Amino acid sequence: MTLNTPVKAIEPQTAEELGNNIFENMKAKILHVLSIYPRISPTMLQVGIGTGISPDVWHPVLEHLIVDGFVEKIQVRAGTPKGRDQVYTIIALKSPEAPATA
Repeated sequence: MTLNTPVKAIEPQTAEELGNNIFENMKAKILHVLSIYPRISPTMLQVGIGTGISPDVWHPVLEHLIVDGFVEKIQVRAGTPKGRDQVYTIIALKSPEAPATA
């Protein structure tokens, strides 16, 4: 083994290619989390995706998945034990097959 082995350079990506890679990566992560937990809150989705990833990155991808019909956003009203009404947002996978075809 020699220490002076040349390393092949990685081709630079355009901003569009890099953006597409980030979008597809986030889409895969969201669908993966929802394939395990098909009904969760946005906060739990954040935990599943990774707390180091800003919602500014993944939220637009989630909105595309909602528009494309893979995911739905549901608002649920429930009473607390003390009698207060609380509204919860649930992110749900529409079809269990969605991650396999995406």
